Amino acid sequence: MKAIKRILSAIGFPGILLLCNLNLFSGKLPSAFVYRPELVASGEWWRVFTHPLVHVSWYHLLLDGVAVMILWNELISLTPLKKA
Repeated sequence: MKAIKRILSAIGFPGILLLCNLNLFSGKLPSAFVYRPELVASGEWWRVFTHPLVHVSWYHLLLDGVAVMILWNELISLTPLKKA
């Protein structure tokens, strides 16, 4: 079960990130994921969660990806290991 959770978490976040950044392949801004308060107020609540995942260039995505990896590694190192 732990292996399945690891696989899903390893595929899930990159998959969501890829979906939110398909604009980098097409050159169009993914307007469905951009935060616009008036649209959130009208019921498009997902914009609150997806706007941090949208990037405007490969460089921007690379910098954010490296930052997330650094933070993830630091958090993992702070987590005590459980013995089986």
